[in-house]
Amino acid sequence: MFWQARYQILINCFAKGTPVPPNLTMLTEKMAVWEDAASRPLSLILNMMTRVCDLRATITSFSPSEVVVRCETLDGQLAAWPLSCPSAPLHIAMKSYSSYSIAWNLYRCLRILINGLILEYSSEQSRSKQAEKGHLVIQLCSDICASAEIQINHAAQLRVCDALSLVWPLTVAAIAQQKINHFKAFELLEYMGRTTGINQCLSVTHTIRSIHNGSTAALEKRDRAFGAMQARRLPSI
Repeated sequence: MFWQARYQILINCFAKGTPVPPNLTMLTEKMAVWEDAASRPLSLILNMMTRVCDLRATITSFSPSEVVVRCETLDGQLAAWPLSCPSAPLHIAMKSYSSYSIAWNLYRCLRILINGLILEYSSEQSRSKQAEKGHLVIQLCSDICASAEIQINHAAQLRVCDALSLVWPLTVAAIAQQKINHFKAFELLEYMGRTTGINQCLSVTHTIRSIHNGSTAALEKRDRAFGAMQARRLPSI
């Protein structure tokens, strides 16, 4: 399906920090005439992802304050996206992992990434505002994990195609969670890697483990250097 190909291309653009290909934008506009009410929410969130990808590709051309303003604008628009979703099919969609569920996890991913950028580039936000953003990211990560667990627990045997739809959301959540020593998304990725044979899952967990262990070593070295009374040791994975 077109939206699946578009979704994968956009993930690749974001990961590499490259602009969205003009041909994809042109094709998206032509395909819009075939949209119906059911596909509209997914189309809208993919349009938002296109804007997030373009910001990621050009972020070095903006000052930190400009990045924050643009991210706040995008996050406000993303926050309004759920209003476009029909409420009735969502419970069923979470069990079958339909396009609605994929759209919801994409929504969560984009808000995690955007709010992460706001926290990274904003030096003037109040502590309460930063705490609010941090809490939102934690909640969105938890929602991704809960959605993934529903899919895994309701499947007698997790299909590879369903597992592939979970890889990017869980990767985004795992990277965000490891910064605060939460590893639920990490554990789900490892489980999928072992049960489905998707090497990408295990590759991601290996990278996150390396980052986490490196951060642990750096903290311990710093604490020894300053003779800290209580070393801030991060738990091992």
